[in-house]
Amino acid sequence: MGVSPAVVQIVEIGVALAMPTVLFGLIVHSGRIAAGLGWLARRVGLIKPPPERPVDPPIEKVAASLRRIDREVITLPTGTPQARRRALQLAYDDLLCSACRALSVLPPLDDSQPASNLIPTVPKTFVPGRFKKMPCEWLRAR
Repeated sequence: MGVSPAVVQIVEIGVALAMPTVLFGLIVHSGRIAAGLGWLARRVGLIKPPPERPVDPPIEKVAASLRRIDREVITLPTGTPQARRRALQLAYDDLLCSACRALSVLPPLDDSQPASNLIPTVPKTFVPGRFKKMPCEWLRAR
């Protein structure tokens, strides 16, 4: 008992109609397919994981941004909205923590201390030489 020629023809027509759709889908989603195959190969151990990229910018850029924000805070005119002052303080705080990470120094913050508590301890003028000698240590003094 064999398969009837009518069934074979129906299957051939179905494959012929579905093939362009499948090929188009493979072309459109080739990026996702390649990413999935790469993930699978890394998971199995065929490919080494990519090296980690640094999360923070280089310390030179962080120091330049700290100096820029420090100049901006010093030159704020009276009457500047509180939201602007607060944003500058939080940006400065974030950059200080980024500098601490870049220098492998623990930032003086923990989960129980909000970031805004750090700002009053920061000197009004940023001294680059002092920062190089003892990064983030001068923030702990109250």
